[in-house]
Formats: sequence, C-alpha cells, structure tokens
Amino acid sequence: MKFSMVQLLAAVVVVMSVCLLREAVAHSIHRPLSAPLHSADTDSMVRLVAQHAQSSDNDTDTKLMPDIDTKKQNHRDICCLHANILDFYLSNILTTKEKQDKHHPKLPALKEDLARVSRDLEEHGCAIKHYNDHHHSKAFRKKLSEMEAGKGMKKAIGEIDILFTFLKDFCVHA
Repeated sequence: MKFSMVQLLAAVVVVMSVCLLREAVAHSIHRPLSAPLHSADTDSMVRLVAQHAQSSDNDTDTKLMPDIDTKKQNHRDICCLHANILDFYLSNILTTKEKQDKHHPKLPALKEDLARVSRDLEEHGCAIKHYNDHHHSKAFRKKLSEMEAGKGMKKAIGEIDILFTFLKDFCVHA
C-alpha cells in the first residue's frame, strides 16, 4: 500500500485535530457555566453577606440547605436543583425591601451576580422550574416557611455560601 504525501499530510491533520479537540473538551469540563461562579469578587461578596447574617443568627441547630448525596446524582441534576433554590432566593430571600441597615451593603451587587448565574444556567439547559417539585427543594421551602419570617430569612442568607459552593462545584460543563 502506497500513500501519497497529500494522504499522509491529511491523516496527520486529522489526528492532530482529534487530539486538539480532545484537549479542549478536557479543559472545558471543569469550567463553570457562568462567569460569577469563578469570580473572586463574587466569592468574596457571598462570604461577606453570609457572615453578616450568621453573626446575628443564634439558631445553630437548624440547617435549611438540603444534604445531598452527591454520589447518587449526576452533576447536572445537582446543579439544576441548586439553580432552582437560587431562583427561590432571588425571588423571595435576597430582597432589599426591608430597611437597608438590616442587610449587608454588598447584597444588591451580589443579587445582580447571582441573577446572572441563574440566567446563564437556564440558557445552558437547566430547566430550573422543573425542580420545584424535587423533594430537596420542597424540604428547603418547608423548613424556611416553618421559621419565623425574620429568622428564616436571616438563616437563608447565612447559608448562601453553602448554596454558592454547590453551584461552583456542580455547575460545570459535562
């Protein structure tokens, strides 16, 4: 079997293209789907807002965020479940309706970044509303509704760092 120089060159180009494509896919697997998920500024705001709420939360026994067995669910489901909880946060918890002195001054900027995360995840295929009936999402909302309004909101804002960590860890290209 004889190969012409053009055929050999074409074969080399195909092999190199496959290798480069494989390399690109491998690097994208761990890249978050939304820029704020890997922003040091957003990470810092999450930490500051959570710590501010935690500093006045005396209830250390209650936890709102669900415990999820990450080994039994795929990353996409865990991501979209937490995107659903984030959507609830954006609509019901991260409001600035109350007096401004009760909230951390970074809350409005953080809400803007988290709204971007929610939009980005929905654009990447998270059917956020589909997870409204997920048992973890229901459990979160039920626990929150059983708490006194102010205490529940404070607890939820104090746990925003947990939510953000799940989003950072599981909302990546698959």
